[in-house]
Amino acid sequence: MNYKLNLTAHKAPRFYQRPIFLLVGVLVLVLATYYGGRLSGLGVAAQLRESNKDLARLVNQTTIELRERKAALVRVKKSAEVDRLAAEAVRGDLLVLRQEAADLQRDVDFFRGLMAPDELQRGLRLHSFDLDLDESSGRYTYKAVITNAGGKGNVVKGELMLKLVATSGGTNKEFLFNELPEFLGSMPEKLRFRFFQNIQGSFKLPADFEPVSIGVSANVKDSGGEYFRASYRWGNLIQTDSGR
Repeated sequence: MNYKLNLTAHKAPRFYQRPIFLLVGVLVLVLATYYGGRLSGLGVAAQLRESNKDLARLVNQTTIELRERKAALVRVKKSAEVDRLAAEAVRGDLLVLRQEAADLQRDVDFFRGLMAPDELQRGLRLHSFDLDLDESSGRYTYKAVITNAGGKGNVVKGELMLKLVATSGGTNKEFLFNELPEFLGSMPEKLRFRFFQNIQGSFKLPADFEPVSIGVSANVKDSGGEYFRASYRWGNLIQTDSGR
């Protein structure tokens, strides 16, 4: 009996070859996807970097424009404020000048009355009497000027008294100024002058009394030989510190 040896190479069956090909294909696909995605990602990243640069330039440009507009607005506001302050300063100066002019005119009238008075104004008279209220303290301040109109320069000597007529419950009562609460001043006021003398002081009103008038008297005779007397209604004298 003859035996024949089969010396041909042993081949793997087909069902073993397919998995190998599939594995190799999957590996190739994975590598291709990875590198493709990486290349695509690098391209997107480059585009994002360019976009970020453009946005940064836009932000810088916008910031500069906003700062310039803010600076312009500040300049406009400052210019308007300067104009407003200048206008207020001009108005203030005008008010001061008008007040100074009024004061000068009053002084001129005052000295004119001293040097060349009317016949009815000759002799001792009260040129002015101002009464001011400080509402915060309730204190009244008085300022008076007494003159010797048309006199020959002789010295006037004597005493002057001020009194307040006030009412309470329908009854009038007289108060010498030195009898009023917290009176500051001199009463009677000593008179010694040639042409005029200033008189001033302050006081508070007595409780539960309403002022009616202020009386002024002096033991100095006028040109007619009568002692000087004058009376002023309270409402015509009073000025408040908020009404000037």
